Amino acid sequence: MSAVDRQLLLTFWTEGQGGANIENPPWAIIEEQIEKVFESGGNVELSAVRRVFEPHESLLMLETMSMLAEPGRFRLVVTPQRIAGQRKSNLRQWWEEGDTAFRGLERLRGHDWDSRTVCVDVGIAKWFLEEFFEHRGVTKAIRDRTSSVWDAKPGT
Repeated sequence: MSAVDRQLLLTFWTEGQGGANIENPPWAIIEEQIEKVFESGGNVELSAVRRVFEPHESLLMLETMSMLAEPGRFRLVVTPQRIAGQRKSNLRQWWEEGDTAFRGLERLRGHDWDSRTVCVDVGIAKWFLEEFFEHRGVTKAIRDRTSSVWDAKPGT
């Protein structure tokens, strides 16, 4: 299936403001929601989907890029298309670049995370989600800038 066959579904929820689902949104709407969620907390999820009609009309989720945020900080998680025979290590997350030493855990959205997976630069969220938006799914550039959630950096 080519990227042309894919549609996009934007799902967002902003703390204190509610949320919605929008099919095939323009980039400006996605960027606006990224900024709102970064400022107030919540989540932005962009999914590559395919409309199926059998046995009934529905949307089939293929790949997802998620931003899970509290005000001023967030995590990015990538759920690529599951390929038969491949292990669960397809689930990926953003990590700080480089070999930064472990600094401890940071609590975000009710869970403790390696602080190197919590980001404070909204430009990074915009880059990842725009890359996903433009290509209608996970690209090599996204895979190269994320790591498997089961393949943590040293020191954890």
